[in-house]
Amino acid sequence: MGPDHPQWEMWETSMHGTLYYSAGPEVGPSCQLCHMPGNTHDVSIGLTAPPGMKPYPEEELPARRQEMVDICSQCHAPGFARRELASADIIRSQSLAIVQEAIEVVEDINDRDLLDPRPAERPAHPQRGHILVTDGQMLYEDYSHIERLLFKMKKFSLAKTVKGAYHQNPAYTHWYGNAELKMDLVDIRAEASRLRKAAEIPVAGTVENRGHSVDADLKLLKRRFDRGAISETEYEQAKNKLMQDYLTPDK
Repeated sequence: MGPDHPQWEMWETSMHGTLYYSAGPEVGPSCQLCHMPGNTHDVSIGLTAPPGMKPYPEEELPARRQEMVDICSQCHAPGFARRELASADIIRSQSLAIVQEAIEVVEDINDRDLLDPRPAERPAHPQRGHILVTDGQMLYEDYSHIERLLFKMKKFSLAKTVKGAYHQNPAYTHWYGNAELKMDLVDIRAEASRLRKAAEIPVAGTVENRGHSVDADLKLLKRRFDRGAISETEYEQAKNKLMQDYLTPDK
């Protein structure tokens, strides 16, 4: 239960839960039937991704998927089960791509030193220290507004979208999940735009401003290279272009 992983509510309002309450356990499966088969307490059986939603290693996936297909096949044809699970896999991949886009926006803002407070100015992360954390170890205090938006996106909206899909609950997949996920990205882009505009030099087009701009852009490129966002070749090409543009007189 809870806002980040409402599996109970997803099951209760899905076709499975509706059949369970209306026609009994002979027709509708309980949570335990699917996730604790044979009375096991290993509720990870048949799952192909941990809570962070990134898939397990490739070599583990076929066996884990077959475990879940075997469970589903107690009531459904194996082909139907595989199609439903594959459909949820696609939703998971698409959702992770949306989250990754948001992470790149936040990392760009950090590269520009526009987070408030900056990682170096806040209490240290208990495991990572004074760095930007955008993975599953994100905290929910002592950080900036744009990071708070990313936390909500990763912890709440992503879980509802993906887990709603695997529980065959269209309402959670779409309205409680995917719609929120995409609106989170809108908010993150808007906050990033606001931060970038607030940091602009008021007087544009002057020699001083051009010098400041190229210094800032070079610093930004170096930070992107240092965190692995661009390759060494891309870094050198972009750096050379910046210098050529700066040294070329205005027409």
